[in-house]
Amino acid sequence: MNLDQKSLHNNSQPDTTVSKNGQDESEYGTLSVFLMDGTPLKWKDTVSDGSLHCRLGKPEEAEAIQAAMDKAGVYEPNDVARRFLRGREVYLGEVTNEDGNAVIATYGWIARTTEPLGKSGFAFEPPERHVWLYDFATIPEFRGRGYYPALLRCIVEDLNQQGVRAAWIGTAPGNGKSARSITRAGFSRVLLTRGVIDPSGTSIVFEHKPALGVSPELVEVAKSVHIRL
Repeated sequence: MNLDQKSLHNNSQPDTTVSKNGQDESEYGTLSVFLMDGTPLKWKDTVSDGSLHCRLGKPEEAEAIQAAMDKAGVYEPNDVARRFLRGREVYLGEVTNEDGNAVIATYGWIARTTEPLGKSGFAFEPPERHVWLYDFATIPEFRGRGYYPALLRCIVEDLNQQGVRAAWIGTAPGNGKSARSITRAGFSRVLLTRGVIDPSGTSIVFEHKPALGVSPELVEVAKSVHIRL
């Protein structure tokens, strides 16, 4: 399937989504995409104070990356090393501290193959030349500076030069702040999503609601990438 920016009715759509039957959109997560065509990207605005340096992390840095991630969330020991072994990539956003040393301020992971969606029993399966961006976080002391959208832009720029056609990213229900940062970075919302118990009461299924102005073609692609493990 040939997708490009024309697959979106308006790639600069406002941070709003369709709400059916009066349901509260805070009950839903989001699935957003950045479509690329290989041409140099030109940003319209500045999303951070310019102090962030972005780069790809290296497997030999696993211990330092793990230490940084442990400040932002709860991870199992050696989680980073295992991710590298599975072929995952991590982008780091670094700032220079008062001692002149580079410190990890924010991070985000990339999967080019099927990646489980937590413990939901589902996974994201990227189409050919598409990638899944996941597990982004900013170290608490660096939050509120626009580093998350700045890192996203750095990643998209790099992936675009690699010939990647689309980068997908999601948020959990109730995480409106992250959803707004994703939109700020230039991503377009495609779906509202949430996991619900199926009528039999035995398993979880994904419920999808299209975002405003998105083509049916792109909506169908977005629905197809959630697979049951």
